[in-house]
Amino acid sequence: MSLSWRERLDVFLSPSRVETLRRGGFLRQWKGEGASHPIQAAGTMREDWREPLARLAGLSTGEGLDMSILLSSCFVRFQVLPWMEEVQTAEERKSYAAIHFRQTYGAAADAWEIMVSEEPPGRPAPACAVDKALLEGLRALAVDKGCRLASVQPVFALAWNRWRGNLDGQGGFLAVAEEGALCMAASGSGGWLSMSNRRLAGTPLQEALSAVLDEQDLLADVPPPGARRCLAAVHGPAPSAVGWKALDGGWRAWL
Repeated sequence: MSLSWRERLDVFLSPSRVETLRRGGFLRQWKGEGASHPIQAAGTMREDWREPLARLAGLSTGEGLDMSILLSSCFVRFQVLPWMEEVQTAEERKSYAAIHFRQTYGAAADAWEIMVSEEPPGRPAPACAVDKALLEGLRALAVDKGCRLASVQPVFALAWNRWRGNLDGQGGFLAVAEEGALCMAASGSGGWLSMSNRRLAGTPLQEALSAVLDEQDLLADVPPPGARRCLAAVHGPAPSAVGWKALDGGWRAWL
């Protein structure tokens, strides 16, 4: 049977809720009703994925599904790796990225699984790190539910793939806001420049955006003055932010 006929369960995992959307039919064109499952005992540590994972495990999902997981930026760390000609293979890229994460985060990075995007030669590459225990938990959960874990990726990656065209190939800023987190990437005509991922903890969005832009001004390589600034939101239309172009659409529209 072609995998395009298999039903799929799309899941967004965040510190405060688990959101699900079931779809199926030929090429998965049919969309069922989505559901939001709040986490009653959401902890104060927004990086803690254990309660969301337990909430997902407690849901009735059915068997024989492809399960695709989107991770909140709260559960992901990012780096932009400078190009090094000596780094060629996938394993070398992961080792190179691991050095950068350890330099930034210390020994905690030893417990993370690292993924590096493939970029054209000569260009910087984004990398992300996720707790190995979270990924192991998701794999075990899929087995317990009789599902196939089709993919796990940061919600920012999906947003970037959908909306990077708004930067018109010249570079600029793409920020993705969600409850409690703001992730922003800066790019130029030569590719990725930097990434910033911060917890909002009650900070107004406009203030957080300004703070990230101030940090960008301290970097040697930044998008040119007047570069486009695009703001997307995980749920629904982007909130109003002065100087930013709002991009419509919630996460379910991206899948």
